[in-house]
Amino acid sequence: MKFDPNIHHRRSIRLREFDYAQAGMYFITICTWHREPTLGVAENGKITLSDAGLIIQSVWNGLSARFSGVGLDAFIIMPNHIHGIICVEATLLAPDAEMGAINRAPTLGRIVRAFKGTSTYLVHRSGFAGFAWQRNYYEHIISNEASLHTIRRYIQANPAMWACDVDNLDGAGLNVEAVHQAMAEHYGFTGEELDFIINYDIKYRMGRDAEEGGKMR
Repeated sequence: MKFDPNIHHRRSIRLREFDYAQAGMYFITICTWHREPTLGVAENGKITLSDAGLIIQSVWNGLSARFSGVGLDAFIIMPNHIHGIICVEATLLAPDAEMGAINRAPTLGRIVRAFKGTSTYLVHRSGFAGFAWQRNYYEHIISNEASLHTIRRYIQANPAMWACDVDNLDGAGLNVEAVHQAMAEHYGFTGEELDFIINYDIKYRMGRDAEEGGKMR
Protein backbone atom coordinates (compact mmCIF):
# COMPACT_ATOMS: atom_id res chain seq x y z
CA MET A 1 0.00 0.00 0.00
CA LYS A 2 1.29 3.46 -0.94
CA PHE A 3 2.02 5.69 2.05
CA ASP A 4 -0.79 8.16 2.71
CA PRO A 5 -0.19 10.68 5.54
CA ASN A 6 -3.93 10.99 6.01
CA ILE A 7 -4.21 7.26 6.77
CA HIS A 8 -0.87 6.24 8.21
CA HIS A 9 -0.20 8.35 11.27
CA ARG A 10 3.52 7.84 11.74
CA ARG A 11 4.52 7.59 15.41
CA SER A 12 7.58 9.67 16.26
CA ILE A 13 10.34 7.84 18.09
CA ARG A 14 12.28 11.01 18.89
CA LEU A 15 12.33 12.37 22.43
CA ARG A 16 10.14 15.49 22.55
CA GLU A 17 12.25 17.41 25.06
CA PHE A 18 15.72 16.48 23.81
CA ASP A 19 17.91 18.78 21.71
CA TYR A 20 19.42 16.55 19.03
CA ALA A 21 21.85 19.30 18.01
CA GLN A 22 23.66 19.24 21.33
CA ALA A 23 27.05 17.60 21.62
CA GLY A 24 26.92 13.88 22.25
CA MET A 25 27.13 10.39 20.82
CA TYR A 26 24.17 8.62 19.26
CA PHE A 27 23.65 4.99 18.30
CA ILE A 28 21.35 4.70 15.29
CA THR A 29 19.65 1.86 13.43
CA ILE A 30 18.08 2.23 9.98
CA CYS A 31 16.27 -0.56 8.12
CA THR A 32 15.59 -1.06 4.43
CA TRP A 33 12.00 -0.94 3.27
CA HIS A 34 10.25 -4.17 4.32
CA ARG A 35 13.66 -5.38 5.52
CA GLU A 36 14.63 -6.35 1.98
CA PRO A 37 18.18 -7.86 2.06
CA THR A 38 19.61 -5.59 -0.61
CA LEU A 39 22.78 -4.39 1.13
CA GLY A 40 24.85 -7.57 1.14
CA VAL A 41 25.16 -11.19 2.18
CA ALA A 42 26.13 -12.49 5.63
CA GLU A 43 28.02 -15.79 5.72
CA ASN A 44 30.25 -17.33 8.37
CA GLY A 45 30.17 -14.22 10.50
CA LYS A 46 31.24 -11.88 7.70
CA ILE A 47 29.39 -9.43 5.46
CA THR A 48 29.98 -9.23 1.70
CA LEU A 49 28.48 -5.94 0.55
CA SER A 50 26.41 -5.62 -2.60
CA ASP A 51 26.90 -2.67 -4.96
CA ALA A 52 24.18 -0.85 -3.01
CA GLY A 53 25.94 -1.67 0.25
CA LEU A 54 29.23 -0.32 -1.06
CA ILE A 55 27.53 2.94 -2.03
CA ILE A 56 25.97 3.23 1.43
CA GLN A 57 29.36 2.55 3.05
CA SER A 58 30.87 5.39 1.01
CA VAL A 59 28.07 7.83 1.90
CA TRP A 60 28.40 7.00 5.61
CA ASN A 61 32.17 7.50 5.50
CA GLY A 62 31.63 10.91 3.90
CA LEU A 63 29.36 12.30 6.63
CA SER A 64 32.21 13.69 8.73
CA ALA A 65 33.50 15.63 5.71
CA ARG A 66 30.02 16.88 4.82
CA PHE A 67 29.16 18.10 8.33
CA SER A 68 31.62 20.07 10.41
CA GLY A 69 31.84 18.79 13.96
CA VAL A 70 30.48 15.33 13.15
CA GLY A 71 32.54 12.22 13.89
CA LEU A 72 31.91 8.56 13.11
CA ASP A 73 32.57 5.58 15.36
CA ALA A 74 31.63 1.89 15.03
CA PHE A 75 29.48 1.02 12.02
CA ILE A 76 28.14 -2.12 10.38
CA ILE A 77 26.07 -2.77 7.26
CA MET A 78 23.86 -5.83 7.57
CA PRO A 79 21.86 -7.30 4.66
CA ASN A 80 18.77 -5.23 5.50
CA HIS A 81 19.77 -2.66 8.12
CA ILE A 82 22.66 -0.61 9.42
CA HIS A 83 23.94 0.16 12.91
CA GLY A 84 26.25 3.10 13.54
CA ILE A 85 27.52 5.57 16.11
CA ILE A 86 27.55 9.29 15.31
CA CYS A 87 29.38 11.87 17.43
CA VAL A 88 28.05 15.44 17.25
CA GLU A 89 30.18 18.28 18.56
CA ALA A 90 28.93 21.83 19.19
CA THR A 91 30.02 24.27 16.48
CA LEU A 92 29.76 28.05 16.09
CA LEU A 93 27.56 29.09 13.18
CA ALA A 94 27.56 32.49 11.51
CA PRO A 95 25.26 35.07 13.14
CA ASP A 96 21.61 35.03 12.21
CA ALA A 97 19.96 38.36 11.40
CA GLU A 98 17.69 38.04 14.43
CA MET A 99 19.35 35.58 16.80
CA GLY A 100 23.05 36.48 16.52
CA ALA A 101 25.86 33.94 16.79
CA ILE A 102 24.87 30.70 18.47
CA ASN A 103 26.66 27.48 19.27
CA ARG A 104 24.89 24.86 17.17
CA ALA A 105 25.72 21.64 15.38
CA PRO A 106 23.70 19.95 12.66
CA THR A 107 20.86 18.03 14.27
CA LEU A 108 20.96 14.25 14.29
CA GLY A 109 17.82 14.26 12.15
CA ARG A 110 19.47 16.46 9.54
CA ILE A 111 22.52 14.17 9.41
CA VAL A 112 20.38 11.05 9.03
CA ARG A 113 18.18 12.67 6.37
CA ALA A 114 21.28 13.61 4.39
CA PHE A 115 22.62 10.07 4.71
CA LYS A 116 19.35 8.46 3.64
CA GLY A 117 18.63 10.93 0.86
CA THR A 118 22.11 10.86 -0.67
CA SER A 119 22.48 7.08 -0.45
CA THR A 120 19.01 6.52 -1.94
CA TYR A 121 19.75 8.86 -4.84
CA LEU A 122 23.10 7.21 -5.60
CA VAL A 123 21.73 3.67 -5.33
CA HIS A 124 18.88 4.59 -7.70
CA ARG A 125 21.37 6.15 -10.12
CA SER A 126 23.42 2.94 -10.06
CA GLY A 127 20.45 1.09 -11.55
CA PHE A 128 18.54 -0.21 -8.54
CA ALA A 129 15.44 1.99 -8.73
CA GLY A 130 13.49 -0.12 -6.24
CA PHE A 131 15.72 0.60 -3.26
CA ALA A 132 14.25 2.51 -0.32
CA TRP A 133 14.85 3.02 3.38
CA GLN A 134 12.25 2.69 6.08
CA ARG A 135 10.82 6.16 6.73
CA ASN A 136 12.16 6.66 10.23
CA TYR A 137 15.12 5.39 12.25
CA TYR A 138 15.79 4.49 15.86
CA GLU A 139 18.40 6.18 18.03
CA HIS A 140 19.85 5.69 21.48
CA ILE A 141 21.63 8.53 23.29
CA ILE A 142 24.97 7.18 24.56
CA SER A 143 25.34 8.53 28.07
CA ASN A 144 28.61 7.03 29.35
CA GLU A 145 31.72 5.04 28.50
CA ALA A 146 30.24 1.72 29.62
CA SER A 147 27.28 2.16 27.28
CA LEU A 148 29.62 3.09 24.42
CA HIS A 149 31.69 -0.06 25.05
CA THR A 150 28.57 -2.26 25.05
CA ILE A 151 27.23 -0.73 21.83
CA ARG A 152 30.55 -1.15 20.04
CA ARG A 153 30.58 -4.84 20.97
CA TYR A 154 26.93 -5.20 19.96
CA ILE A 155 27.72 -3.75 16.53
CA GLN A 156 30.74 -6.01 16.17
CA ALA A 157 28.67 -9.10 17.07
CA ASN A 158 25.92 -8.50 14.50
CA PRO A 159 27.37 -10.42 11.52
CA ALA A 160 28.05 -13.55 13.59
CA MET A 161 24.46 -13.54 14.89
CA TRP A 162 22.78 -13.04 11.51
CA ALA A 163 21.77 -16.69 11.11
CA CYS A 164 19.41 -16.43 14.08
CA ASP A 165 18.55 -12.73 13.89
CA VAL A 166 14.82 -12.09 13.69
CA ASP A 167 15.55 -9.43 11.05
CA ASN A 168 16.87 -12.24 8.84
CA LEU A 169 13.77 -13.28 6.93
CA ASP A 170 15.57 -16.37 5.57
CA GLY A 171 17.16 -17.34 8.88
CA ALA A 172 16.44 -19.88 11.54
CA GLY A 173 13.50 -17.89 12.86
CA LEU A 174 14.68 -17.92 16.46
CA ASN A 175 13.00 -15.51 18.82
CA VAL A 176 14.67 -12.47 20.32
CA GLU A 177 15.38 -14.24 23.62
CA ALA A 178 17.28 -17.01 21.82
CA VAL A 179 19.38 -14.44 19.97
CA HIS A 180 20.24 -12.65 23.21
CA GLN A 181 21.16 -15.91 24.91
CA ALA A 182 23.46 -16.84 22.03
CA MET A 183 25.10 -13.42 22.16
CA ALA A 184 25.73 -13.79 25.90
CA GLU A 185 27.22 -17.27 25.47
CA HIS A 186 29.45 -16.52 22.48
CA TYR A 187 30.51 -12.95 23.27
CA GLY A 188 30.52 -12.94 27.05
CA PHE A 189 28.16 -10.00 27.51
CA THR A 190 27.59 -9.19 31.15
CA GLY A 191 24.11 -9.12 32.63
CA GLU A 192 24.10 -5.32 32.52
CA GLU A 193 25.24 -5.28 28.89
CA LEU A 194 22.63 -7.85 27.94
CA ASP A 195 19.92 -5.81 29.67
CA PHE A 196 20.87 -2.83 27.52
CA ILE A 197 20.81 -4.92 24.33
CA ILE A 198 17.40 -6.40 25.18
CA ASN A 199 15.91 -2.98 25.96
CA TYR A 200 17.40 -1.50 22.78
CA ASP A 201 16.12 -4.35 20.63
CA ILE A 202 12.61 -4.06 22.07
CA LYS A 203 12.42 -0.30 21.46
CA TYR A 204 14.07 -0.52 18.03
CA ARG A 205 11.76 -3.31 16.86
CA MET A 206 8.68 -1.47 18.14
CA GLY A 207 9.77 1.62 16.21
CA ARG A 208 10.60 -0.47 13.15
CA ASP A 209 7.24 -2.21 13.14
CA ALA A 210 5.41 1.11 13.58
CA GLU A 211 7.19 2.45 10.49
CA GLU A 212 6.21 -0.38 8.12
CA GLY A 213 3.36 1.79 6.80
CA GLY A 214 5.63 4.33 5.13
CA LYS A 215 8.62 4.49 2.84
CA MET A 216 11.50 6.95 2.46
CA ARG A 217 12.57 7.34 -1.17
